[in-house]
Amino acid sequence: MLLTVILVYLVVSPVWGGIYVPCSSNCTCWYDDNHFIAVNCSARGFYSIPQDMPETAISLDLSYNLISTWRTASIAKLVHLSDIDLSNNVIIEIISDEKLKFISDQHTDTRPSPRASHDLSLKTLLLNDNQIASLENETFAEFSSLEQLDLSRNRLNILPPGVFRGLYSLESLNLQQNNLDLRSETYPTTVFADLKRLERLNIQGNYKPDTRLSQWMPTLTSFVHLNNTDIRAIVNRAYPDKALSSLVSLSVLQMDALHYDILPGPGFRYLTNLTVLDFSKSMALTGLPELFFSNFSFQKPLQLILSRCGLNFIHPDSFAYLPTLHSLSLRDNVYIDFSGFEIASRGFLKTNIKKLDISRLHGASMLTLQGKSFQNLRDLSLEELIMDYNHIMFINASVMGYMPRTLRKLSVGRNRLNDIDFLSGLLRLTHLEVFNISVQNKYYWAESKTSPGNRQNRSKPINISKYKRFPLRMLNRRHHTRSVLSQLKNREQRQEISKEFLQKLQGKFCPVDDASHSKISTLRTPTRMFNVSQAMVDAFHTGKHDLEAWDLQRFILHARPIPLPMNLKELYFSETKLGVAIPEAQFQSRNVLKKLDLSGNYLWCLGGPVTGLHFLEYLDLSGNHAILLSPYFFTDMSSLKKLLLSTNVIGSSLEADIEGRTFSQLSGLEFLDLSQCAISTLHPHAFISNRNLRVLLINHNALDFFQPDLSQLRNLSYLDLSHNDLRELSTSVSASLDLIASVNPAITIDLSENPLVCDCSAFPFLNWILSTKVNLKNLEVYRCKYVNGSFLLVSDVVGKLMPSLYSRCHDQDMFTVVLVAFFVLTMALTAAAIYSHFHSRLLFLIYISKKRYFQSFFDIEQSGIRDAFLLFDDESRVWRSFVARVARISPMFGASVAQGLVSPP
Repeated sequence: MLLTVILVYLVVSPVWGGIYVPCSSNCTCWYDDNHFIAVNCSARGFYSIPQDMPETAISLDLSYNLISTWRTASIAKLVHLSDIDLSNNVIIEIISDEKLKFISDQHTDTRPSPRASHDLSLKTLLLNDNQIASLENETFAEFSSLEQLDLSRNRLNILPPGVFRGLYSLESLNLQQNNLDLRSETYPTTVFADLKRLERLNIQGNYKPDTRLSQWMPTLTSFVHLNNTDIRAIVNRAYPDKALSSLVSLSVLQMDALHYDILPGPGFRYLTNLTVLDFSKSMALTGLPELFFSNFSFQKPLQLILSRCGLNFIHPDSFAYLPTLHSLSLRDNVYIDFSGFEIASRGFLKTNIKKLDISRLHGASMLTLQGKSFQNLRDLSLEELIMDYNHIMFINASVMGYMPRTLRKLSVGRNRLNDIDFLSGLLRLTHLEVFNISVQNKYYWAESKTSPGNRQNRSKPINISKYKRFPLRMLNRRHHTRSVLSQLKNREQRQEISKEFLQKLQGKFCPVDDASHSKISTLRTPTRMFNVSQAMVDAFHTGKHDLEAWDLQRFILHARPIPLPMNLKELYFSETKLGVAIPEAQFQSRNVLKKLDLSGNYLWCLGGPVTGLHFLEYLDLSGNHAILLSPYFFTDMSSLKKLLLSTNVIGSSLEADIEGRTFSQLSGLEFLDLSQCAISTLHPHAFISNRNLRVLLINHNALDFFQPDLSQLRNLSYLDLSHNDLRELSTSVSASLDLIASVNPAITIDLSENPLVCDCSAFPFLNWILSTKVNLKNLEVYRCKYVNGSFLLVSDVVGKLMPSLYSRCHDQDMFTVVLVAFFVLTMALTAAAIYSHFHSRLLFLIYISKKRYFQSFFDIEQSGIRDAFLLFDDESRVWRSFVARVARISPMFGASVAQGLVSPP
C-alpha cells in the first residue's frame, strides 16, 4: 500500500509541480509546495532509522535495509507521517515509546485512556518479511489512528493479550505465515478486543499439520469417524473462535482449517458481517462433515473459498447450514471428483448460490462428463459455473439439460474436448451471456511426469468434420494440417513470403466464391441445408420445444443461419486447434454477441463475408496464420470497435485490395492490431473511413514505405510502426500527423527498430523530428545511417549535426545545379556548331525534297522551266553585285527575277 501511495504522488506530480531532491542521508525525497511529502530510503544499507528525516514527510519507505531494532520514538517528530514501510529488514525487536503507553497493562476497557498530546497520525505500518519472534503488550498503542498493520512472514509464535490494545481504527491485520498455531494459548480471548473496526484478518499459513496426520490424508477416501479425544491427542488444536468473537465488524476472514473432526466453535456465530470466508490451501481439511458450518451465522451474501484443500468427501448437508451462500470455490480438490461433487451438491438447494467454481476437480487423464453429476443444479438460481482444467474429453448431451436456465456464465476452458455435440444444448440457456471453451488439448510437459498416458491425447483438435454449418473447407485432417503447418509454422524465420507461394496455398486451401464477392449488393441469405422455420428458432430460444437431443444437435449444427443463445454477449473460442476455411457465414439476426475471441486457431482463409453480427464490438482473429483476408469479410460488422489481426499472413491480401475496402465499413473502429502480418505495402485509402481509430499497431512487418492517408484520423493517439523497413516518413504522412497533433496533442508514434537514414534525402524527415509536436516514443534509441556510412543516434543527429548536414546537402544541391547547367549549355553549343557546319547540306536536302514534290504536278522537261540551287549570304558584296547585274540584263524581266532572288517564294 505504501508503494501505491508513493506512485500516486509521482503520478499527480505534474499537477503539483513537485520535483525529486536529495535529502536525509542519501535518501530521495519528493518535494512539493515547500514540503517533503515522500521519502524513499529503500535499500540504502541503514542499520537504524536516520534522525534527519524531514518533519513534513507523509510517506516513508525504509524497506530492504538492515534495521534490526525499531524504536517507535524514532518517528515521533514526524507528526504528518501517514505511511511507513519497514518490510524486508531484519527486525527482531520493537521498542515502544514509554511516554505513550497506557496507564496499566491490565486495562481491558475499550475506551481509550489519556494519551500524550503528540499522538502519531500513522495510517499504514508494514512490518512484513522480518524476523520478529515476539511482541509485548501495547506495542502499537501509540498508533491509535492506524488502519493497516502487516506482520506477515515473521516468526511470531504467540500473541500477548494486549498486543493490539489501542488500535481502535485498525481495519486490516495480516498475520499470515508466522508460527501462530491454532491453539487456545496462541490466541488469547482478549487479543482482538479493541479491534472493533477490523474488517480484514488474515491468519493463513500458520497451521503446520502433524506429520502423522498428514500421512493419513492421501488415503482418506470416505467419511472416516475418528474420536475427538484421539484427534486432540495427536494435534491438540482448536479454532480460535473465542478470540475472533470480538471482531463484530469483520467482513473478510482468511484462516487455516483443521482436521474435519475438529469443528469451528460457537464463537463464529458473532461474525454476522462476514462476507468472505477463506479456508484455501488447508490440506488438513480432508472432509466436510454435516455440522462443520453449524456454528456460523451469516447475514450477508457469503463467498466461501475451499480451493486447494485435501477434501476427500463432502457431506450432502454440509452447505445446508449456509443459507446466504452466494459463491463457492471447490477448485483444486482432485480427490473429490465429479461423483463426490454430485453428493455435495445436494445441499445447494438450501442455499442462495450464484457462483460455483469446480475447476481441477478431476485429476485423471480423460473424463466423459455425465448429466447425473449435475442433476442437483437444475432447480438452482445459479448464474456462473466454471469447470476449467478437468481433463474433460467428452461432454454428454444430457449435461446441458441439467444446467439451470438462470446461468449467465459457463466456462469449460483448458480441457481436452474432442467433440462439440454438447454445444447444441446452449440454446436452451436463454440467459447465458458468457461462454468460454478456449484452450483445448493443450499439452503441458509437467503432465508427462505424473501421467505418462497423457502423451497419446495431446494436441488433438476438436472434431467438427461431421458438421456442416456452412460451406467450410475442413482442414483439421492430419495431412492437411501438417501440410499447412510445415509451410507456415516457420514464418517468423522467413523474412519474406513470395506472392506465388501464397497464391499456391490460397488456391489449395481457400475455396472462395468470387461471384459472391464481386459486389456488396450480392450479399444474400444462404440457402439452408435443412428447412428450419423461424418458429423453430423462437421455440429454442424460449425453451418451448419437444425435439429430442439428437434433433437439437441436428438443428444447431446444420441449420443456417447459425443460431446463438439469444442473450449471449461474449464467446471465447481461442486455441481450440480449430482448422477451417471460412468463405461465407451468416449468424441468426436476433443475436446480441458483442465479443468474439477466435485467436490461436487455424482459420486459414478469412473469405467471408460473415454477416448477422450487428452488435459485435470486439473480434480477435490473431494467431490464426491466415493466408487470405477478403476485402468483404468485415462488410456486415459496422459496430466493431476493437479488431485484432496480428500473427497472420494477410499482407498480400491487403496489398491486393487496391480500392481500400477491407476496413472501409468499420467506421466505429477504435483499435486495430495488424502486427506481424507480413505487410509490405498499404493502400493510401486503407484507413480513410476509420475516423474513430485511436490505436493503430502495424509493428513487426515489412513496410519500406508508409503511404496511407491519416489526415482523417483526428482521434488517433498511438501509431506503432516499429520493427519495419522504413527509411523515413513521407512529407504527406508527417503533415497528417502534425494535423492530428494540432487537435490531439497526446498522439504518439513509435518508429524504433527501423533502418532509418540520416542523409540528404531524409533531411525533411529529420527536420520534422526536430520541430514536430508529435510524441516520438523511444526516440532516444532511434538509430540511423549517416551520410558517411556510420550509424548514429537520431537524437544526436537532430540535436548536433543538423547544421553540418544542411551545409553538406546545400553544397550538394548547388553542385547538382551547376553540373546540370553545364551539360545544358554544352548541348546547346554543340547543336549550334552542328547546325552551322552542316546547314548548307540541310538546306539542299530541303530543296531536293521540294523539287520532288513539285515533279508530281509538272513535267519539268517539257515545260521548259529550269531552276538552280543557290546558297548565298545576303550580306555578301558579291551577291549584291550579282543581283544588280541580273536586274540590268533584261529590262522586261530582270527586275522581277532579281526580286525573286532576294525574296524567294
